[in-house]
Amino acid sequence: MLPATAIKRCTLLPAVGRRTASTLAVTSRRSARAPSNASRRCMLTMSAQSHPSIPVLSSSTRSIHTPTPTAAAASNSNDASSANQTPSVLVCGGNGALGQAMISTFKQAGYRTISIDFNANPSSDINLLLQRDKNWKENLASMHDQLHALLSSTPTGSHLTTDVRNTSNLEVVIHCAGSWIGGDVQDVNLPRAVDTMLEINLKSAVMASILAARCLTQQGQGMLVLTGAAAAAHDAPTPTMLAYGMSKAATHQLAKSLADKDSGLKNSTVITLLPTMIDTPTNRSFNSNTAEYANWTPPKDFANFVLSYATQLQKKRPASSSTKQTASTDNIMVDAPPMQNGGFYVFQTAQGKTSIKTL
Repeated sequence: MLPATAIKRCTLLPAVGRRTASTLAVTSRRSARAPSNASRRCMLTMSAQSHPSIPVLSSSTRSIHTPTPTAAAASNSNDASSANQTPSVLVCGGNGALGQAMISTFKQAGYRTISIDFNANPSSDINLLLQRDKNWKENLASMHDQLHALLSSTPTGSHLTTDVRNTSNLEVVIHCAGSWIGGDVQDVNLPRAVDTMLEINLKSAVMASILAARCLTQQGQGMLVLTGAAAAAHDAPTPTMLAYGMSKAATHQLAKSLADKDSGLKNSTVITLLPTMIDTPTNRSFNSNTAEYANWTPPKDFANFVLSYATQLQKKRPASSSTKQTASTDNIMVDAPPMQNGGFYVFQTAQGKTSIKTL
């Protein structure tokens, strides 16, 4: 557990909590372990920084020297012509455990990988870095301009109106960011928890959605992947984690709305991942019951699932598309449920075997 004063210093881990708080893990910026007598816990999927007003998109405990965002993008794009033909994937929260699995899996499949984060993912082809001295709307505008430059090689101003979708090679946008804070209505920290959960869980999903709407390819179908929570599925009550439940319920509503034909997200498939518990080293470090690990879902399982759907969509892409075809039938999960726009997919793992079902 973390003391209430340490909530804003939590390091976000790529796991979405389940109903019981007993298995939820947390780490502090000051220490790898939380005080044993602390009264609160926090489980997060993005990198928690000390700044209270900035939405964070991934985690890293390593010190990485990274150039400025524009320079970082340019230094990773050695051959612009080739890059414009290679399918790209954008991962919001690309340096947390879940985001790292997405980056690694898609890179191995031949995609150009783009990570959005406050910290660079050294495995990603391109890192677009959020700035701690900007609010989430300013960071969003900056990310859009940098993505536009990457996808079209045409600089833009600091606005969100330019449409590059007709020439974009961005096929997939994946939202991996999120966090967990417990507390019922009696919790004196509930108001702050609500602000934190909406800032991290919901606004990061909105950021990914706007970038998808502005930048996903129109050369066939693109795909937006949001991360929700099994605990908040079916509008289920979350009485002991009110702020978390509200933020995830809002994320689910966002996903449903984006899948509607009038949402403005054209020619794209929207799916939502609903984890129960994600198996990460940090989560293991805070749970000594090793028997439970076999019932936690490895991040790679989520990544393989998303790649399988991306492969199916790529195979439907018209032959006239200028984007290289990297799809392989080896990437398709034969036992995965059928892909559907607006689909919600619950991940449950038992004794090392993960099952995926549609809500």
